[in-house]
Amino acid sequence: MSEKFETRSVKETASETALISSLMLICLALLIFGLAGSDDGGARALEWTASAGKLLYGQLEWTLGVYITTLLAFYAVSIGGQVLGGTVEAANTRRVLGFIAELMAAATLALVAFVAVHCWQNPANWAVFIILLPVVGIILFLALQLGSFLVPDLEIRIALAESTRAQAREQLARVRRRSRRSFWLVFGVNAAAIGLGVFLLMLPVDVGDSAFLLWLLCVGLVTLMLLTTAVASHGRLTFRDREARIFIGFLLPSFMYLGLAMAVIGLIVGGVALPPRAGLALTVLIVATVTTGYWRRTQAPRWFLDWSMQGVTAKSAARSLTKEYVKAVRSSRELKAARPVRGNLPRRLFDGLRAAVRQG
Repeated sequence: MSEKFETRSVKETASETALISSLMLICLALLIFGLAGSDDGGARALEWTASAGKLLYGQLEWTLGVYITTLLAFYAVSIGGQVLGGTVEAANTRRVLGFIAELMAAATLALVAFVAVHCWQNPANWAVFIILLPVVGIILFLALQLGSFLVPDLEIRIALAESTRAQAREQLARVRRRSRRSFWLVFGVNAAAIGLGVFLLMLPVDVGDSAFLLWLLCVGLVTLMLLTTAVASHGRLTFRDREARIFIGFLLPSFMYLGLAMAVIGLIVGGVALPPRAGLALTVLIVATVTTGYWRRTQAPRWFLDWSMQGVTAKSAARSLTKEYVKAVRSSRELKAARPVRGNLPRRLFDGLRAAVRQG
C-alpha cells in the first residue's frame, strides 16, 4: 500500500545544500588562513589545502562508496515502508534522514573543492574527475531527493505562514512612498549622470589617449556602487531576519565605502600622486551615491522618489513583499484546509445542526 509523503521542491533543497556547503568552505578557509599566519600565509594556506586534498584523494574510493550506500539505505527507509512507528514518527524520521543527507551532500562538495586544489597542484591526477563527477552527481541526486522530505510539522508551517503574512503586511506599509518609474530606467539615469559628473571632474587630469578608459572606469565604479546600494536597500526593506537586515542593509554598503577609502589610501601610500580634482571627484561620487540611495523617503519630494535609487528600490521591494504576502495567505489557507478534524464532528457542522433544530 503506497503512502503519499509531504515533500518540498528540489530547488529549495538545493539552495539549502549550497548554503551549508558554502558555510563549510568559508569556515575551513578562515581556519586555514588563520592558522597559516600573516607572514607568507597565502602560500602556506595553499600548501595545506593541497595536502588536505591529497589526503582526501587517497580516501575517495571507500568514502564515496559509503556515502552512496548510506544514501540508498536512507532512501529505502524513507519510501519503502520500512520506517517503524506511526505517521508522525515516520515523518520525523524522514526529516532527520533528509537533513543528514543534505549535510553529506554539502561535505561532498567541500571534498571536491579540496581535491580540485590538489589536482591543480598535481595536474597528472586530473583524470580522477572522469570518475569523481558522475559519482558526486549520484550523491547529490539522492541527497536532494531525501532533502525534499525535510518538511516542518503542519502546525509549524501554519504558524510560519501566519508570521510571514503579518510581517509582509507590516513591511508593505513602510514602502508606500516609492517610485513610479522602471527600475532599470532609474538605474541607468543615475549611473549615467553620476558617472558623467565624476568623469568631467577627472577629465582635466592628463590622461592622454586613455580618456575612454577613464570614462569606462567611472561608469563601472558607479554601476557597482549603485548595484550594491540597491541590493542593500532591497534587503533592508524585505528581509524578516533582523541580523540579515543589519548585515545586508548596513554592513554591506559600509564595507563598500570602506573598501573604496582603503583603495585610495593604498594608492597614496604606494606613491601615486592624486591631483586635487581626484579628491573632488571622489567626494562627489560618495555624496551622490549616498544621497540617491539612502535619503529618507518620508522627507523626499515626489520627483526625488521617482528618480532616486531609494525610491525605485522601494518599488522593487513592494513588488517582492506583495508576492510574499499573497503566497503566505495562499499557503496559510491551504495548510489550514489540510489540518485534520479533531473530534467526532467539525464545530461548524455542529453549530449548523443546532441552528437547524432550533428553527424546526
